[in-house]
Amino acid sequence: MTYPLHVYVHLPFCERKCGYCAFASVAGRRDLHAAYAAALLRDIQQQCDAFATADSALAPQTLYVGGGTPSWMAAALLVPVITALQAHGRCAPQREVTVECNPHSLSSDWIRALQAAGVTRWSIGVQSLADAELTALGRLHTPAQARAAFALLRAQQCDNVSVDLMYGIPQQTTATWQSTLREIATQWQPEHVSLYGLSIERGTRFARYQQEGGHGWHWPDDDTMMDWYWLAEEILSAQGYTRYEISNYARPGYAAQHNLAYWDTAKDYLGFGAAAHSYCRPVPAAPRRRFRTIRAPGEYIRRIQAGQPVRIYARALTRRQTLGEAIFLGLRRTSGVPVGPAHQQCFGAQIQRQIQAGLLYYCAPDTLALTRRGIELANDVMADFV
Repeated sequence: MTYPLHVYVHLPFCERKCGYCAFASVAGRRDLHAAYAAALLRDIQQQCDAFATADSALAPQTLYVGGGTPSWMAAALLVPVITALQAHGRCAPQREVTVECNPHSLSSDWIRALQAAGVTRWSIGVQSLADAELTALGRLHTPAQARAAFALLRAQQCDNVSVDLMYGIPQQTTATWQSTLREIATQWQPEHVSLYGLSIERGTRFARYQQEGGHGWHWPDDDTMMDWYWLAEEILSAQGYTRYEISNYARPGYAAQHNLAYWDTAKDYLGFGAAAHSYCRPVPAAPRRRFRTIRAPGEYIRRIQAGQPVRIYARALTRRQTLGEAIFLGLRRTSGVPVGPAHQQCFGAQIQRQIQAGLLYYCAPDTLALTRRGIELANDVMADFV
């Protein structure tokens, strides 16, 4: 018997922390890389053993290695982590194995080593092709390095590449955003594009800059950012990309299956590494739970070495919370979310109110989706189902 699920591995190390970043990552600390990789291997072994002893096995359907900056970790440390999941779990054939990378830390040797380990998909953090915007963000690469990195992936026969782009960057203009989009869509032609609207998160340098008066930068307002969102839709769709989720576009056949699993509460995912989140059965026969590992990499390593627990469990959801979560997560998908009698019983009034307000519609029988206006007010719409 196998337990199908989607696996995420978090590598929380970056050379330098970007000014906007609120992700669980630390700058520097290369001295922790080897110990962290060893802790991951032990964590994976223990989790796989827990299922193997119950005449079962983990069966990763997709694997995603994120960060942080995975391409900053030596292939000799990262490859054993990837192969361990394939060796212990009964992986699905033709699985999707994604690794994140940044332009300045990518090399042909690193790519080849990960290809040999089974990586099939590459997500590259470009963000912008304008020098001033990359400088404002605190990125370590230049536009020329971004172009060279993408060319390097293609030269290594990487035929499933996703490009991350950001809008709402300080100093960004409609002209620079349009220029970046057009070059990516028409010249690079990656299989997948992810768009991220910059949000100012508490505790980041950008939050401090805004508190102090803006750091002397021009900060795009919310209306401008929404205009840029729809500009991206126009440019990408004209080049054959389809939006399958609020922030993600793909060519036919290249929608990220791992991404889709996060927005479908019928699917399970398991995270390894500091701050990694999970939604699955932690041990055989247990109910599905949401949980995460502790955030600090050093503490994660210490606890794994000491044989101590590293996972923190959220409270079990009520029936109403479970149904509401299925709706607001599913609404991120353009294909919508199926709603049955149970959803209607708990949230019928909210659904009708949102339909009457022009924010939701039935894209298929008993399947709700966001309208164009609903996308613009997505956070407000989804809050109605929390």
